[in-house]
Amino acid sequence: MKKSDIYEIAIKIFGLYLFVSSLDIANAAVTYLGMVFAAKENPEIYGGYKLMPFVLIHLFNFFLVTFFSWLFIFRTNVVSARIYSPSDIEKEVHIISNTKEAYQTIITLTGLILIVWTIPDFLLKLNQYIYLTQQKVWHTSFDDNFLITASVKIVLGILIILFAKHAARYFVKDLKENGI
Repeated sequence: MKKSDIYEIAIKIFGLYLFVSSLDIANAAVTYLGMVFAAKENPEIYGGYKLMPFVLIHLFNFFLVTFFSWLFIFRTNVVSARIYSPSDIEKEVHIISNTKEAYQTIITLTGLILIVWTIPDFLLKLNQYIYLTQQKVWHTSFDDNFLITASVKIVLGILIILFAKHAARYFVKDLKENGI
C-alpha cells in the first residue's frame, strides 16, 4: 500500500464523519427555523430577539460542512494532493512495520480535523463580533477570547500539517529511546 493510499482512505473516512455531523447541524437549523415560526405567531415569546440570523448561520454551516464532506469523499485526490508530497505517491508503506509513516499520517489528519472543525465556529463568532462592533453594542471579553483562541487553533492546525514529518520523527525517536 502506498502512503498516498493511506491518506486517501483516512480522508474518505473523515468525509463520512463530516456527513454524519452535518445531519446534526441540519437538525439545529430546523430547530431555529421552528423557533422563527413560533416567534411570528407570538412575537413576545423571545422578547423581540431576531432568530433568523441563527437560522442562516446554521444553514451556512450545514452547507459548508456538507461541501467539505462531499470534497473529502468524492474529490479525495484533490485534497490529498495538497497534503502529501510527490514522493508519497510512489512510496510503499507497511503500517505495522513503519511507525514513522503512521505517526505522520495521524498527525496530519489531526491538524486537518482541527482546522475543519474550528473554521465554522470562528466564522460565526467573527460575524457576530463585526455586527456588534458596527452597531456599537457592547460585547464580552468571551467573544474576544474565543476569536483569539479560534485563530490560534487554525494556525496550530496549519503548523501541525506543515511539521507532521518532524513530529513523527520525534515520536519515533522517543519510542526507540524508551525501548518501546
